[in-house]
Amino acid sequence: MKNIFKIVGIITLAALIGFSMAACGDDSGGGSGGGSGGTFTLTGIPSKYNGKYAELEGYKDEAQTFCLVGCQDIKNYIVTRVPISNGRVSLPMWYYTDDNIYNIKRYSGNDTCHVIGVDIYDSRTSNPYAYEEEIAFALFSSITNSKVTFSNGSATKSWNDSYWSEF
Repeated sequence: MKNIFKIVGIITLAALIGFSMAACGDDSGGGSGGGSGGTFTLTGIPSKYNGKYAELEGYKDEAQTFCLVGCQDIKNYIVTRVPISNGRVSLPMWYYTDDNIYNIKRYSGNDTCHVIGVDIYDSRTSNPYAYEEEIAFALFSSITNSKVTFSNGSATKSWNDSYWSEF
């Protein structure tokens, strides 16, 4: 049974990596700018990740038609991640729909999401021209009974609530 969960986790991770590559916006500026929206706060992150950077990828439904991104900013294919401090990170939330991935807006919805993954990286910004592997991640999923429910665009989860959190 544990092997089945690992396989599901690997498949989900592959989908999230593909999603994160598509979520970076276009040369018109993507999601940069103001606007009201919520945050996803992850607590209980192991101290060895303090000073590292987090980014969230996820989707509301199994069809992946409503996608969520958690980061400081998205502009010109570059995602600016949020630093982890004192075992926690609060990620401003953004969303787009599958029919317009270049129209990224602040998220303030009330949804229970099918999959949310918080990836941890060494670098603050993404490189749109090179694959970058995360050093750890926390996975929350309806498959693993660790769903994330947003209220007014905000949610909080503990690192310990995730299905799979380190490599």
